[in-house]
Amino acid sequence: ASGYVYNATSSDNVIIGTTNNAGGNEGYHGGWTASGLTSTNNTITGNNRVGGNLGGTGWTYNENFQSINNTIRGTNYTAGCIGFNDHSYATIYNLRASGSNQSVTGTQYVGGVIGRAYGRVKNVQAQDFSVTGTGNYIGGVMGSEEYVNTSISSTNNGNYSLAGAKATNMTIIGSASYVGGIV
Repeated sequence: ASGYVYNATSSDNVIIGTTNNAGGNEGYHGGWTASGLTSTNNTITGNNRVGGNLGGTGWTYNENFQSINNTIRGTNYTAGCIGFNDHSYATIYNLRASGSNQSVTGTQYVGGVIGRAYGRVKNVQAQDFSVTGTGNYIGGVMGSEEYVNTSISSTNNGNYSLAGAKATNMTIIGSASYVGGIV
């Protein structure tokens, strides 16, 4: 879908995508703005691009997402909020994934909040759950960040690809290379 999606809540659902782009709120958001998405106590399963809120997103402004106590399973690009952001002009801001019953399991590009992103990412947090991947690029907050400006900042200055990222009380398990607490 494209356009504006505001203040959408999905809870206590079983969401099964047999191919790509499965999300607790929306499978793929291609343009404009997604804001105020909440996904709680869902089971979300798919192949590639699986997320607690969005499976995938393009050239969009994504803000104020919450993913709480979801079970999220996929292959590549699997994460607590957004499985895969595929556009460098995207902005991702203020996303939270949390809950002792939340879990994220995948193969490659698996993250607590975002599996893989090409856009700017700011103020993202993962807390109190496990992230497990059997391939490369497994992170407590992000599996991989590939914005042109590759800096990572603990503050929220304007020159960043990832700023204000936080992982707290996370268990991150990776069976191959590139496994980190944040990225």
